[in-house]
Amino acid sequence: MIRPDRYAKIANMQPEQTPDQPIYWDNDRTSMNITLVLAMGIAVYGLVVQQFLMGLAGLAIAAYTWLTRPRRYLIYPTYLVIQYGVPRVKVIPFGEISHVETLTLAIGDRLRVVLLNGRRMMIMARDLDTFREKLDTALEAFQGGNSGGQGERSAGGRRIIDQAPDRQEPESSQTPVNGASDQPADTTLDPEAKPDFEGPRP
Repeated sequence: MIRPDRYAKIANMQPEQTPDQPIYWDNDRTSMNITLVLAMGIAVYGLVVQQFLMGLAGLAIAAYTWLTRPRRYLIYPTYLVIQYGVPRVKVIPFGEISHVETLTLAIGDRLRVVLLNGRRMMIMARDLDTFREKLDTALEAFQGGNSGGQGERSAGGRRIIDQAPDRQEPESSQTPVNGASDQPADTTLDPEAKPDFEGPRP
C-alpha cells in the first residue's frame, strides 16, 4: 500500500515518473474547466473595477474548482489514484473499495466507485470502457492475492466487483403426511366398479 509521504510525489509527477508504474491511466473527459475560466474572469474584473469582494469571491471559486475537479485517473496494482489540481491527490486502496458500477446517463456514462464506508467517487475517463476493464482486472488480481481466490471475501471487509451472488433455490422440504406417498394418486375411473354408497333400497 502506498505510504502517506509519497502522496505529494504522485501529485506532482506525470504517470511515467511516478514511484510505481501505473497499470493504466487516463485523463478526465472534460478538456476545459469552464467554471475555472469564469471564476478567474470574475476575479480579474473585480480587481480592475476595484470591487475587492467580487475579486475575492472569484478567486475563492477558482481555488475550489481547481482542487475539486479531477484531472487524471491512475490504476496501480493495489490502489486507485485520482489527481486533482496541484497539490491535491486522492489515493484509494483497493481494500477500501466495495464495488464499481457503470452509470448510463443522458449526459454520458460514468464510472461510480463505491467504498466500504458508503462514500461514492465518480470517474469520467475519456475511454471509460477500457478504464473499467483495467480496473476490474486489477481488483480481481488484488482479491485473488489477498483472499486466496478470485471473488472471495477476506475477513477485513466486503470486496466485490459489481457482481451479485448466485442465488440457490431452496430444496423442497415437504414430508408426506400420515405415511402418504409422494407418487400422484391414480384417478382412472372404472366404469364397471360399483359405488361405495348405492342409496336406500326400495
